[in-house]
Amino acid sequence: MACTRYFGADVDVVVTGPIEVTWKGERQLNVRAGGDAGVDWVIELGSSVVSRAMSAVASALPERAWRSGPVLAMMSRVVGSVLGVGRVRLTGRTPNGHQFVVNPRPIWWVTRSSATIASENLVPIGPLQEQAHLADFWIPQRGLFMVGGARLRARQPVEKGFTGQDATHVHQMTSRRLPCPEKQ
Repeated sequence: MACTRYFGADVDVVVTGPIEVTWKGERQLNVRAGGDAGVDWVIELGSSVVSRAMSAVASALPERAWRSGPVLAMMSRVVGSVLGVGRVRLTGRTPNGHQFVVNPRPIWWVTRSSATIASENLVPIGPLQEQAHLADFWIPQRGLFMVGGARLRARQPVEKGFTGQDATHVHQMTSRRLPCPEKQ
């Protein structure tokens, strides 16, 4: 299962191939995908009082809260405002109609970033004039890096929460297996 299964309806070009994540230090990583014609992305991470506080709150929440539609809706409103990243949706629909639930814990700021696609440099990081989104998934207006999970499933009402117990096709993605900075 690939991201195109969930987000493909809003994507113009699909490149397939291995994804390589290499930590270059405690707070710098390099992401490569798609070979020479693909993405080469260097990311540096940092933290602040706000990101550390949000991470502490996220770590303290019981698993049940991370599956509750009303709790996640309230958290979405608070997170976007407190972090100053624009609109945030921790639950919603992907462009292909699947329900998603995102559980970011912990988070870091992206303090520096450079990327190329097919050897072409991308513009520096920064907010867009109009916040981008893929259906209900809003791209933060400031670079965030998170360790956590995402659950996706086909056509179940978000309002009832997400238990995953009755889903026939649940795809869980997590970056917990990747080595990541331990200190914030």
